[in-house]
Amino acid sequence: MVAHSFDVVPHLIVGTNRIATVATRLANKYAKFLPLKQIPLPVDVPPMTEVLQWHKYHDKDPAYIWLRGVLRDQAAKLPGRLIARSNHHRQPETTKSLPASRNS
Repeated sequence: MVAHSFDVVPHLIVGTNRIATVATRLANKYAKFLPLKQIPLPVDVPPMTEVLQWHKYHDKDPAYIWLRGVLRDQAAKLPGRLIARSNHHRQPETTKSLPASRNS
């Protein structure tokens, strides 16, 4: 099964014999109101890195600068997260990338 978002995965497994591997914060969120059983993974999983990318055309666009700042500030408030402070990490020639957070 393919889900269009990590956020729908907990809903897809309720009442089935399916299992899912999702980020701890997401599992904790849904375990508060869905009948989910959480068990630790039997293997170590490397952290998931989330990034924000944009076309270089938007580097100096005030709206994009504001949005990147808001997202960076909010990500910095998450416990245990590593946030890059630079917004000039060049990816492919036509995109910019800003590491936003690391997920456990």
